[in-house]
Amino acid sequence: TKHWEAFREGLEDYERLALLRDRVKELKTQGQLSPTATRAYRALVDVPAKVLGEEVGWKMLGWWTPGNRTPADEETKRVLTLLESLAR
Repeated sequence: TKHWEAFREGLEDYERLALLRDRVKELKTQGQLSPTATRAYRALVDVPAKVLGEEVGWKMLGWWTPGNRTPADEETKRVLTLLESLAR
């Protein structure tokens, strides 16, 4: 159903952000914070803010209301690109 698809996508979003967080943390520990790693670190704050905007909370339960879902897709691509750039 649509509910489970949304749930799965949310888990995947979380996993991508967790992978990015862990990779940035690893690079920081090694003292290898490149400009790309710094952008990735900033993305950990920017991505959720851009996707969620001011709709955090009960308003987000209104998934049935029309909305622009493109920013979420764009930010997913951004996170994946950063992960590829920071690959070991």
